[in-house]
Formats: sequence, C-alpha cells, structure tokens
Amino acid sequence: MKESKASQSKSRLSAIIGIIAGIIAILVGLQNLFTGWPFEVLWIIDNHKIVDISSGKPEFEIKTIISNSSKALSIGNKFNYSSDIPLLIAGSTEYDENINIWVVCQDIYAGLYLQQPKVKIEDKSWTASNIRPLKDMLRIMFVLVDDEGNQLFVRKTERKEWGRFFELPANSRTIAFIKLK
Repeated sequence: MKESKASQSKSRLSAIIGIIAGIIAILVGLQNLFTGWPFEVLWIIDNHKIVDISSGKPEFEIKTIISNSSKALSIGNKFNYSSDIPLLIAGSTEYDENINIWVVCQDIYAGLYLQQPKVKIEDKSWTASNIRPLKDMLRIMFVLVDDEGNQLFVRKTERKEWGRFFELPANSRTIAFIKLK
C-alpha cells in the first residue's frame, strides 16, 4: 500500500512538472512572438535575415532600416515578416526630388512586387515607407526609373495591381538593394 502511494505521488509530481514545462514553453513562445529579444534566435518561423546591404554610394545610400516594432535593423539582424512589417527605410542621396525611385521586392522565383508609395526624396535625404517583404522574398530593390517607367508603376498602383510581375520597365536600373535570407 505504501509503495502505491509513493508511486502515485511520483506520478502526480511528473504530471505537475509536465504542466509547468508546457506553460513555460508557451510563455517563451509568446515572448518570441511579441518582443523577439532576448529569445529572437529561438523563433525561426516567419523570419527574414538581412544578409547584405548594397548601396549606390554616394548617390543613394541606405542608412536606416526600422521595423514596425521600432527596432533598428542591420546586416545579421532578423525580423518577422508577420509582425515587424511594414519596414521604414531611409538614407541619403545626391539625386534631386524630381528623380523617380520605386521599391520592388523580388521573391525566390524571380517574381517582382511593387511597393507603394514610391521613394520620397527631400533635402538630400530619402525615405521609403510601407515596405512589405513577405514570405519567400530575397531582395528589397531600389529601382531608378525614367518618366515612362514611373507612369507604368503609377498605373499599377492606381489599378491596385500588387501581384507578381517579371520584368522591370525598360531603361530602369537597380541602384541599391537589401538581400534577405
């Protein structure tokens, strides 16, 4: 009889330890979801990692990347594409305010996704807001377009054509990019 009481006590203790471990796992998961740090490396679902930043120095330099959760990002940092977007990206430029630069994300299948609004240039600084690199994106590209390319992108935004396309406008060029993994 005493052995069965000891066995029952051990069984109850094991169940309690299991429940406590489960609660701790749930709390750590919630911590990862809503704050990231210090558990950021444990949460790998829905993440992008910035692996390279290629600026067109000095004409167009990427200086700041800020997540929706106000976290400054740089090479090596991860961000969650479910909760940390849209991104705000800013920098300095020698281009004038009349130049047309748009942000285009590229996915793993070479598909392109136009981001809106276009890059805003003012007083030798630029800002790109509402950048949404969702699942499977490999690059955030900053694309310089001529007037014809600008009109093409403006029409896409007016028609709400956010789906994938495969060719940049003629006479356009990528002047900077952020590579993701």
